[in-house]
Amino acid sequence: LTVWHPSTYTSHPERWTHPLSSSEIAELSTAADALLSSSTPLTAISPSTFPLPTMAPFLRSMRAELLNGKGFILFKNFPVHEWGLHKSAVAYMGLGSYIGYPVSQNGKGHILGHVKDLGEDSTQIDKVRIYRTNARQFFHSDDADAVGLLCVARAEEGGESDIASSHLVW
Repeated sequence: LTVWHPSTYTSHPERWTHPLSSSEIAELSTAADALLSSSTPLTAISPSTFPLPTMAPFLRSMRAELLNGKGFILFKNFPVHEWGLHKSAVAYMGLGSYIGYPVSQNGKGHILGHVKDLGEDSTQIDKVRIYRTNARQFFHSDDADAVGLLCVARAEEGGESDIASSHLVW
């Protein structure tokens, strides 16, 4: 199950894409609004502080598929433009709490990072994080069991992501 070839999925997005339904978006919105009104910090988001009673069973099965199956999923229809950055971040972290737990993204202890060209010099590799430049990131593995990305603004060019079965590569 964890060894797969890209051709298995390239022509079958229904195998790896989950469009969020209006009821799922409403459930995420309700949980995010409740958390925001409680002043709970992002670091304290968990299934107990971010209840998703209808989505929870699906998210548990999806977590199992991420860890023991193909290892990836694409959620569609996440309403970033409607919710704005702050509520989107809370909803994203709340959804993620059903998949795993947050770990630091960098030496500063950030649990939520931003992949954004800040104009930094990518040739200064010992001083600059590549995701803060406009340089292409090559295949790499992040130091975590699960990684999530939330696109909040489509790049004018580039920005595509690729994935691979690490077990097939091995």
